[in-house]
Amino acid sequence: MNFAKFACLLAAGTLVFSCAPREYISTGIVGSKKYFLKVRHEDEGLKTTKIVQINDKEVFRQKVINLYNDPACKKTSTFAWLCTYTASYQGAPVIIEQGITSTASGMNNWYDVYINDELIQRVPVS
Repeated sequence: MNFAKFACLLAAGTLVFSCAPREYISTGIVGSKKYFLKVRHEDEGLKTTKIVQINDKEVFRQKVINLYNDPACKKTSTFAWLCTYTASYQGAPVIIEQGITSTASGMNNWYDVYINDELIQRVPVS
C-alpha cells in the first residue's frame, strides 16, 4: 500500500470516528419515580447538536456553534461556562444546566437535569 492510499484511509477513518455521536447515560430517582437520562452530542462539521432524553423521550435539542452566541450561556470564570435551558417532560418543568470547565488535565463537563426543581442526576460528559 502506498503512502497516499494510507493517508487517505487514515483521514477518512478519523473523520468518521470524530463525527460519531457521543452518548452519556445516567439514572436517578426523584420521589419514587425512576429516571433514565441520556445526553448525546452529535457533531456536524463545526456545529454540535446537544440532545437530552428522559426515559427515552427527547426533551431538549439544540445546535451550537459558539457559546458566545448562546444567550442561555454565561461565562462564570476565565475557563468556565454555565448554560441553563428549560424544557418539559410529561407536563413537568425540566431545567438542564450544562457546565463547561477547562482544566490543566482536560475538560470537565457535565449536565445537571432537574424535574420540578429537584435534581434527577448529574451526567458527566467528556
